Amino acid sequence: MSQEKSNQKNWKLITSLLIVAFFVLASILLNSSISKLKALGYDTIAPTGNIYINRNVAYTRSRYVTLSLWATDADSGVASMKFSNGSSMWTEWIPYDHNDRFYDWDLANPTYGGGNGQGKRYVYAKFQDNDGNVSPLYRDSIIYDRTSPTGSIEVESRDRYAPRTASVWVILNLSATDNLSKVRWMKFQNANSQWTDWMSYETSKSWNITNATYGGDNAKGIKCVYVRFKDGAGNVSSMYRDCIIYK
Repeated sequence: MSQEKSNQKNWKLITSLLIVAFFVLASILLNSSISKLKALGYDTIAPTGNIYINRNVAYTRSRYVTLSLWATDADSGVASMKFSNGSSMWTEWIPYDHNDRFYDWDLANPTYGGGNGQGKRYVYAKFQDNDGNVSPLYRDSIIYDRTSPTGSIEVESRDRYAPRTASVWVILNLSATDNLSKVRWMKFQNANSQWTDWMSYETSKSWNITNATYGGDNAKGIKCVYVRFKDGAGNVSSMYRDCIIYK
């Protein structure tokens, strides 16, 4: 190996060692500076936290929700918080109450980026400690659905020529749709009377058209069955009905 190549190799080795030494020294100085700042009472670490809308449920039919908040800061303590519907238009800093970590919020407030549209909505939060360090951005989402389901009911007839039955038990054929939070429940009655409890939505249901608990009776003649549907956000449909002749 020539003397020139040997010198080049040595310089590369020295350069690599100098780079490593620089980063080690920089790290030591940085850690030392942080330690000194902490020793002087300065907080250099931002708070951490989280946000949940309506206790983390999936859907809401109201624009007004409750935010559940959690934040912590090991050094100077959490001092304040602020919110946004769109991550760009924020509230002012609001005092963070360690004893009451709930906050009422309007998903549609345009001042903070909200709107009246339905669908998935986000709420964003930031937290600040007593030394002014600001947390990363936290967010949660919820489906905003204020539209009721639509549906239909058919009392299945065992007579091929007319909607009539000789049995008190009939089959109800049901259909319902909801674009956002899906149809989850249904309830029934025989007349303008007592409803059943809400029950899981199904497309078929066995039903007694004379059940007195829900407005039925044993008289022959036209018997009507009424149904309502409810979606995951709690929106209730109009009342639908179908009738059959009980002979």
